[in-house]
Amino acid sequence: MFWCQEIKAQIATLELGDTDLSSNSTGAALFTSKDINLSTFPNLTLTSSQQGQQGGTGFVSSKKWNTASINTSAYWQFTITPSTNYQVTITSVKIRTKINNNNNNNGPGSISIRSSVDSYATNLATGTETTSISTVTFNISGITNITSGVTFRIYGWGASDTSGKLRIGDGDLNSPDISVYGSVTSTFQPIISNFTPSPVCAGSSVTINGSNFIGASSVKFNGVAATSFIVVSAT
Repeated sequence: MFWCQEIKAQIATLELGDTDLSSNSTGAALFTSKDINLSTFPNLTLTSSQQGQQGGTGFVSSKKWNTASINTSAYWQFTITPSTNYQVTITSVKIRTKINNNNNNNGPGSISIRSSVDSYATNLATGTETTSISTVTFNISGITNITSGVTFRIYGWGASDTSGKLRIGDGDLNSPDISVYGSVTSTFQPIISNFTPSPVCAGSSVTINGSNFIGASSVKFNGVAATSFIVVSAT
């Protein structure tokens, strides 16, 4: 019996680069797992309703977050998509962020994160902004074994006026600005075509032929784990 490997760790990071203000996008994705397709993750996009976007090396910021409660038409957005034949579970998202408007620090004091899993209907988690760069951690539940892309939206509210800014990124190109944590598992079901010798005796060396052996982490015979094994190839 084969068990598919589960990767529980930081599965994706985004380090913001020089901002492209014309397309409201920035950054370059750094792969931390071969099983996550980050083709839609390199750009941190902003809704058109948020004006006055500014950016520099390693950060972006925008203003008009001055509603008293969450404004669902104003957000930053990014998408995580598992590679073909893999599924992803998201357990937390960490963001390097702060509020600022030059030295006035009148940006939004509250932020939250929602996802496309429930069509952005409810907050997955909320956080409090500070005037100094800090890491806000959103602990997430309910995003489990997703085989298609899941989009996250970051909302801010509570700025004292329209010029108050929400900044994402710490300006350090060696420090990820958005980190996604969770697990990635294969959706492949292993298929055994034959094995030798037959029958199998305790202590025997056994060769198993088949397919979909990607990420095998254990081998069992009638519930008893093999003392060791080597995956020669996925087939």
